[in-house]
Amino acid sequence: MHANVIENDDASDDYDEGEPQSTGWIAGLPTDIPSAITEKPPTFSPNLGPQSSACDAFTLYFDEEVWQMIVQETNLYASQEGKTHYEPITVSELKAYVGMLILMSIHPLPQVYLYWSSDRFFNVPEISSVMSFRRFQQIMNCLHLNDNSKLPSKTAPNYDRCYKVRPLMDLLNKKFREEYKPSSHVAVDESMILFKGRSSMKQYMPMKPKIKRGYKMWSLADSETGYLCKFDLYTGRTQNRPDDLGLGEHVVLSLSEDVVEAGSQLFFDNFFSSSKLLLRLRQRGVFACGMFRPNRKDLPPEVKVDNKLTRGSFIYRSKGPISVYQWRDTKNVNIMSNHHDPQEEASVERKLPCGKKIHITCPKALKDYNCWMGGVDRFDQKRNAYPVDRRSKKGWHRIFYFLLDAAIVNAFVQHTAHAENLDFLHFKLILGRQLIQRQSFRAGRKSRGDFQRKNGRKSGALMTGVPAEIRFQGRDHFPKASGTRRRCRWCSTKRSEVRTKFMCGACNVPEAMSLKNPNDPTPVTFHWIGQQEEEESDAQTCCYSSLFYVRSIDDSDEFLYAKDRDLPKSAMAQGFFCYKSGMKIVALPAEAEHKARGTPESFHPLYHVGWHWGSNPAPPSCKANAQTTREPPKRNYSEFLVYRQQKFVRCTIAASRKTPAASLALPL
Repeated sequence: MHANVIENDDASDDYDEGEPQSTGWIAGLPTDIPSAITEKPPTFSPNLGPQSSACDAFTLYFDEEVWQMIVQETNLYASQEGKTHYEPITVSELKAYVGMLILMSIHPLPQVYLYWSSDRFFNVPEISSVMSFRRFQQIMNCLHLNDNSKLPSKTAPNYDRCYKVRPLMDLLNKKFREEYKPSSHVAVDESMILFKGRSSMKQYMPMKPKIKRGYKMWSLADSETGYLCKFDLYTGRTQNRPDDLGLGEHVVLSLSEDVVEAGSQLFFDNFFSSSKLLLRLRQRGVFACGMFRPNRKDLPPEVKVDNKLTRGSFIYRSKGPISVYQWRDTKNVNIMSNHHDPQEEASVERKLPCGKKIHITCPKALKDYNCWMGGVDRFDQKRNAYPVDRRSKKGWHRIFYFLLDAAIVNAFVQHTAHAENLDFLHFKLILGRQLIQRQSFRAGRKSRGDFQRKNGRKSGALMTGVPAEIRFQGRDHFPKASGTRRRCRWCSTKRSEVRTKFMCGACNVPEAMSLKNPNDPTPVTFHWIGQQEEEESDAQTCCYSSLFYVRSIDDSDEFLYAKDRDLPKSAMAQGFFCYKSGMKIVALPAEAEHKARGTPESFHPLYHVGWHWGSNPAPPSCKANAQTTREPPKRNYSEFLVYRQQKFVRCTIAASRKTPAASLALPL
């Protein structure tokens, strides 16, 4: 038995079937041509800034409300189905699961189990070490968005074919509109969701270049950025719509409502266009333009036949504010508009078979259509670059993956408008890692480490197992105590057996705070050595951002260390010194810059302080090209102030002379 397929469902019933000729069309100009159209740029979310991360942008749409809803419905479904050996999922575990899906979309494999394969050719440790394959399958099988016990019967008047995904669709539609205001150029088109299983909503679109079978999603997107502003899943011709509107007309009017403001320009293809639609949009104050099919109703007879025009010539007819055109390129092109002046011309570039480029005259409406019709295509281009899509027998899973992709694309648009200009690949990579947050949900694993070669090094590369965007982020590297002594991640790269009870709170890896070599403090070396050391073990310089500031408790001495960039590795261990029984203090700067009293320049607040014992430690000479200040005097300090988070914090040294163990700066 074959699946139910709707084959090439027409946009409406608004076709010419031999009725009397339409009247009212003239060869003159249309009425009420706007003198000028105001161009309006898009308005992005005010909740993001230059320091916002990829995860912050994604949280605009997948916020706590969405996560809690999915967790609640997933656990409810597992309970209803009587799943044995099922542990209720948590928000952090669900985020890690979604992060794994995002990383899998960047690194696709033929089968999902291969990510956990013991074969090194397939194994992806950054995925397999987060949770077991069995747990991943449990979450995937139990994932739900709505309560099945409340699903109406198919004969009920309130039956919804999108019931399983309706809550998430409504939430995202709301958040997409709230966090973004489109520019003055928007487009309506259809996006296809690949699905070859059984479904009454499945469509067959033979003219589509890539996805010919699947679900059809009506989409309205910003033509300038590719941001998806509003969407609606096509469930068949039986969906609610007024009797006087065709399907295409109803789709455009419903999508543009509350999204497209008066004075904006809306573009769509011949699937949606009709003179009735353009007239209704103009009554709303929306300027519209689109291709049309010659067999539509209420069109002048001159554009329904081939007028044998020469290339570059066109004819037009008008009725009220609406004008229709037939323009000749290599074949006839039909277009209609409710705001263009037919006398206004433009040109398009064409290439001849010999390779020569020529310019052909065309109506201004056609030029604008070619320029601004691609809003949904821009969205689909990003969505299909690295789609979060896996084969599934459940058709609604494919719709969920589309919604997840749409949120990622919109988050990318928001992030690039506020923060650093990442490409889409690295944005998804960072987003997936930030959602996972280096957590492990495998039994018996308190922290997650990446796949390590036994030799530790290969071609001079240090296998630290910590992504660069986390390791070098310059903040949140607070040391925390661990229950057991474990091998230091940095020392292991040098084949040194050093065990520690301390871990880095951001990297979630063991990190020794005490080394035999006083000039090689692990926190500095691990987090601030230049990224070129990942490629060349003999790199001589590193990028050390700006400076940090410490004031003694009696305000008698100031330590203003390091000026900007390119410090030699020998100076990395300099930091500032507290001469109490040979103790050296090492500080790591963070990102945000502030001002301190008596400080001539900007500085970074101190986030991560550690020190260790050393024998007769003298301050190493700093011959860097950076401007350094005077060295601190040789006097004993048992307490000192640290300027942290825009205030001075009194700190003291807690260490035992007899035990060369690691110590921390503890606020009093």
